[in-house]
Amino acid sequence: MRQLETEILDINDIFRDLGTMVHDQGEIIDNIEANVEIAGTRVESGNKQLGRAVKHKRCSRRLTVCILCILLAVAIAIVITILILVGVLNGFKK
Repeated sequence: MRQLETEILDINDIFRDLGTMVHDQGEIIDNIEANVEIAGTRVESGNKQLGRAVKHKRCSRRLTVCILCILLAVAIAIVITILILVGVLNGFKK
């Protein structure tokens, strides 16, 4: 009878320990869940920022092409002007 009582008390202790472990692990799971939600929010924010970065890159590329075209046009105009002046000066020498 005493052995049965001792075994029942041991089983009771085991269940208490199990309850404590389940409670502690529940808190850990809650922390993991909160971290997963935060990570999801940050991923969404990162995707939005990447979208904005792609748009800025496209605009930057267009601006670079426009500036290069303008510089090329100015360089061509300078070369043409120099060629005309050299031709005019050579015409005066003859």
